[in-house]
Amino acid sequence: MPRYGLNRALGWLLQRSDAPLLLRPTKAGWLVVMTACRARNAEGAAVYLWRTRELGLLEHAAEARQVILADLTPFNRYYRDNRGREHLQEAIRRVWPEGDHPAVFDGIRQDRELEARVAGLVRMLGGLDLAFV
Repeated sequence: MPRYGLNRALGWLLQRSDAPLLLRPTKAGWLVVMTACRARNAEGAAVYLWRTRELGLLEHAAEARQVILADLTPFNRYYRDNRGREHLQEAIRRVWPEGDHPAVFDGIRQDRELEARVAGLVRMLGGLDLAFV
């Protein structure tokens, strides 16, 4: 579990974020939820998923749901070595404890495909294709 209240700070920031900002990628093309899962931070991933749920991103846009819930295990060894998929599944269970929850998406097989799909979402929502540093 991360120390120093990082998940509280993340929650504070995400509550002030709109959909285009939530879908802004890092230079590597990853979303916040992916980085949290790779860092073994299911709580941080859940904070992100709560906000996407509040904004309706997962319910109204299949492409967004697939990207946000993507398993990076097939092409990223750090995600695989840190059991990122398990942390994503745990975050999903925390956000949808009633059991009727979305599934992890297994359809992305390469890092370039992930980058392209994230960039497509950013364009779709009217954002910029620039990644945060």
